Amino acid sequence: MEAFAISDQLRRAVVSISVNIAEGSGSSSSKDFANYLSIALKSLHAVVSLLAVAHKNSYISEASYMQLYGSAEILAKRIQALKNSL
Repeated sequence: MEAFAISDQLRRAVVSISVNIAEGSGSSSSKDFANYLSIALKSLHAVVSLLAVAHKNSYISEASYMQLYGSAEILAKRIQALKNSL
């Protein structure tokens, strides 16, 4: 049951990242877009936290956790760079 709950939360958080970036790109102002990007970053932080819980509970391997964590770091830097460019 716990694995399903973590998996469900993880799916929703991952989807939230892309949805907020997409919604923000259609904003009428840079300030609004930056706000959506901030929300996307918060969702990404939730993803990282959920990955840590999944790893701690042995739902994912160390190798998978490290690979996903590295990808999350890269994505966070890209979103932050986009936000800074606005």
